[in-house]
Amino acid sequence: MTDINITSLTDVLTAILAIFMITTPFLIQSGIPVKLPQTETLENINDKDSVTIVVTKDNRILVNNAKMTEKELKRMLKNKLLNNPDMFAVIKADETAYHGWVVEVIDAVKSAGISRMAIATELKDKKN
Repeated sequence: MTDINITSLTDVLTAILAIFMITTPFLIQSGIPVKLPQTETLENINDKDSVTIVVTKDNRILVNNAKMTEKELKRMLKNKLLNNPDMFAVIKADETAYHGWVVEVIDAVKSAGISRMAIATELKDKKN
């Protein structure tokens, strides 16, 4: 009886696994349910130089879907700022998030040395 050569199958499965491991964090980041506050005007922001910090309705601080403390956030932002001095922060806070957590995130951004930041909002429905 002849043995089946599974080397090709192993190579294909390894490649598929690598693809899933690389793309999953991007899919998860966009899937975090955050209900943004509404405003009358919006401004588009270039993502190239920005880092997005999410504050969820249950008051978790997330960057790239990784939960962080205020201290970890400051350390991470300082490291990113060394690599990109033009970096700015975009804070996506759920409208029901505790105000104190949002203030702590803003303070962490300023303490890290980032002078430019924006707070993400959604456009108000003009029907009202």
